[in-house]
Amino acid sequence: MSGRIRKLLTVVLSLVFVGSLSRVGYQLYQYHENVKNTAQAEELVRSATIDEPSQETKDPKQPYLEELRQMDLTEIKNKNHDVLGWLLIPDTGINYPLLQGTDNEYYLKHAWNKTPNVAGSIFLDYNNSVDFSDFHTIIYGHNMENRSMFGSLREYKDIEYLKKHPSFFITNGESIFRCDVFSVYETPVQSETYCIRFDHNDQKQSFIKHCISSSIVKTNVVPTISDRIITLSTCTGGGHSRRLVVQAMVCCDIT
Repeated sequence: MSGRIRKLLTVVLSLVFVGSLSRVGYQLYQYHENVKNTAQAEELVRSATIDEPSQETKDPKQPYLEELRQMDLTEIKNKNHDVLGWLLIPDTGINYPLLQGTDNEYYLKHAWNKTPNVAGSIFLDYNNSVDFSDFHTIIYGHNMENRSMFGSLREYKDIEYLKKHPSFFITNGESIFRCDVFSVYETPVQSETYCIRFDHNDQKQSFIKHCISSSIVKTNVVPTISDRIITLSTCTGGGHSRRLVVQAMVCCDIT
C-alpha cells in the first residue's frame, strides 16, 4: 500500500471516527435535555400544590395516587395549552406530561415545552377526544435506548413484569383514570390496532377480539364494547414498519 493511500485511508477513518463521536455526543446531550425538561415539568405540577395532604387522606397502599391527586396542572397548561394531563406507570420510570398536537408528527421531535428534542413527548393521537371518552384512545411515545419515554414498555413482554405493573394511571387534573393492562403485542403500523373510529358495536367486538388474540401475554382483564380502551404505542427498535403496543381497559375514574 502506497504512502498516499495510507494517508487517505487515515483521513477517512479519522473523519468516520469524529462523525461517530459527534453523533454519540449529540445523542447524550439530547438525553440530558430530555431529563431536564421532564424535571421542569414535574417541578411545575408540584410547585403549584398549596397544601400537603393530611395523614387521613393518604393511601399507604397506593402512595402514587396521592401524588397524582396533588398535581396541579394549571401552570404547565398555561405554558403549553397542548398539555392534557399526566401519565404514570408506577415503578417503571414512565412519569410524564401527556400532550396532544394538531398532528402526530410535531411531538415526535419536540418536548412538552416545544423545544426540539429527539426524545419527543408522550402524546395523544390528534384524532382522539381530549377527555378520553372515545372507545379507543392511542398514546404514542419513543422507545429510547436509555429506557426513557416509552423505553420500558418492552418489559411488558414478560408476564412477570406485567403482574408487577398491572395498571397505569392518567390524570387530567380533575379525575384519575386507572387502566388495567390486558394485551401486549407487536403489530404492523397499518393494522386494525390503530383504528379509532367505530361505527357499529360489532366492529368494537371485532377489535377487542383482535387485541386479545394478538396478545403474547394472557390476563383476566377482558374489555366489553361498553368499556374504553387505551393503547400505548412505541416503536420496536427493529425498524419503522412495526410497533409494540400495550393495551389497557379503563376500569375506574378516581376523583
